[in-house]
Amino acid sequence: MGNKYTSTLPTGYNAAPPPDDGSQVAADKVTWATIKTKLSDVLNTWATAINTALLAAFDFSNSFTSVSYTTVAGDNLRPIQVTGNATISLGDAATMGAGYRAIVVNQFTSSITVNLATAGNTLNTVANGSLKLGPGNAAEFGVNQAVNGYVILAYSGFDQTTPAIVNALNRRGIINGGCQVAQRAPTTISLTTSPLYGQVDQFAAWASTGAVSAGTITQSLTSAIGRTGASLKLASVTLTGSAVLSVRHRIESKNALRFKNQNASFAAQCSHDVGSGVNYTFIIRKPTVADNYGATTVISTSSAISVPTGIGSATQVKFENVAMGDCSNGIEIELQVASGAITTKNFEFTEFQLDDLSAISPFEYLPYEVELARCQRYLPAFNSDSTNSQIGSGQAISNTGAIVHYDFFVEPRIAPTGITVSNVTHFSVTDVSGTTLALTNLTIVLTSKKRVALNAVVASGLLAGNATRLSANNASGQLLMTGAEL
Repeated sequence: MGNKYTSTLPTGYNAAPPPDDGSQVAADKVTWATIKTKLSDVLNTWATAINTALLAAFDFSNSFTSVSYTTVAGDNLRPIQVTGNATISLGDAATMGAGYRAIVVNQFTSSITVNLATAGNTLNTVANGSLKLGPGNAAEFGVNQAVNGYVILAYSGFDQTTPAIVNALNRRGIINGGCQVAQRAPTTISLTTSPLYGQVDQFAAWASTGAVSAGTITQSLTSAIGRTGASLKLASVTLTGSAVLSVRHRIESKNALRFKNQNASFAAQCSHDVGSGVNYTFIIRKPTVADNYGATTVISTSSAISVPTGIGSATQVKFENVAMGDCSNGIEIELQVASGAITTKNFEFTEFQLDDLSAISPFEYLPYEVELARCQRYLPAFNSDSTNSQIGSGQAISNTGAIVHYDFFVEPRIAPTGITVSNVTHFSVTDVSGTTLALTNLTIVLTSKKRVALNAVVASGLLAGNATRLSANNASGQLLMTGAEL
């Protein structure tokens, strides 16, 4: 049932015919037995075989399984409905043959995995690839042209594990894992003994043990690790004592929910130039209150992972098959680096990963504009790109002040509570005639998840009730709406 249709041929038709030369012999006598054997029986057998093959080929009835299962030839075009915590393995591509299609429907309450039964088979060109199907999602797989793997022909949900599919948005638990977005750049953030967000969005760094004499938390765009050159870099770091560096990423409760009671895996590409091997350790925590990391409990801690010296030589540190338990309040990932006392050393990190799999899958970059939008949920930011970069319009409320609205491109996690201004002299407003007036102060006066109202203060020159426009008069102008980061 469910087998691809294969042609059937008549057998016995016109077998051992009598002489056809006009001679009158017994073999030429017309008898029913002769006709039946040579014609009717043959056609009947052939028609029955065709009917049987067609019934099998067009039997698209569903099959059901609640346990792990490997597809067979008989599953061609028959939806396999999964009703339990099972893994579906696609049968050997060469055995299934060209044209074979398998359909998997997840009717279980949690995600299931579809992988490959034969080592070396590919899924969307990825060797030993796999696909995570969320509850209610379905996918259709077809044997590829080379008959050495499968391609995904149709998909009804977000892909969480397989590269080269647009649904990678839901594949990664870590935002900006490729370290592409750095909204705080070029501002220099110094390394201290307290966690601080550096230039790379979503990542805080600090010396969790020991004292800091020097160092910055920056972004490198010329890194030799990873595939784009972007990395989180702790540069020219000098520490004393039994020093330990830490890098931290936090995941909002809304996004952590899908890891609840799942097994997950963590990874990052790392390098350093300490001069000898350094141990790296993952610590995974969860807050006791949703999105409030004032109190946390440890979910799991990895063993020490040695990373050899060599700033351009990447080592992937991994912590796999972690039982996450109830992590629905959020997830905190800390990667500790036991550097010890060092002088002007450098550390690079990129391709941070969190997969809801028992083992890490290949890293996949999201487009910059996608990662930027995801980061702006936590840090709405304006970065000037010219000496006349428009920000927003508003109205003068006195001869020295105006209220200007700035609308967010992405709704933040919560309404921002503060603003960081690169330099107030980088910004100006216009009077009724369009003349530019330099700011002396810029603050937030009203805030929501849609926009902020900014109070722009000048020495004089405005007229209450008149329209005005806020703009950056310097290409280095930067406004960071703070308070939404975790």
